[in-house]
Amino acid sequence: MRAIAIAIFPGVQALDVVGPVDVFAEANSFVAPDDGYAITLVSAVEGAVRASNGMRMLADITFAEANTRYDTALVASLSDFLCDRGHEIIPKGKFHD
Repeated sequence: MRAIAIAIFPGVQALDVVGPVDVFAEANSFVAPDDGYAITLVSAVEGAVRASNGMRMLADITFAEANTRYDTALVASLSDFLCDRGHEIIPKGKFHD
């Protein structure tokens, strides 16, 4: 199983989250269960994250709670939130070297 983290932030574009989630979920239907993708939504903030279209999303965990070494980390959209605080909220070693 490959561990996939998708980072979400306030102001994220919903399609930038649900599109990759759907792609990995569909890919899982073509491979053995142990060869698929385990998708985790990760956020810098606790609770719901409001997307740019007003939709609310709930991450599985926060960056602080992440205890898995992810095979792939995707950042959904580039928001002002991430540009302003990215270096302080993405822990080195869990998502990059």
